[in-house]
Amino acid sequence: MHCHFHWCISTELGNRLIENISVARGNVVLADHGMTASKQQLIPEMAPDKGNYSPQLPHTGITVATPI
Repeated sequence: MHCHFHWCISTELGNRLIENISVARGNVVLADHGMTASKQQLIPEMAPDKGNYSPQLPHTGITVATPI
């Protein structure tokens, strides 16, 4: 998922306009808490030839990541 938006925030300091003061930060790595569960089967295992692929895990409450 990609999120695109414009974030234009400026401020006046005295008689000066200061622009581009915005900073947006977020997580860029997967973080989890708990035990690692390796080799979980995805449902469905293979991506379809057409359309979106939204695999599910057989158990809930598990975080999954694909190596980059």
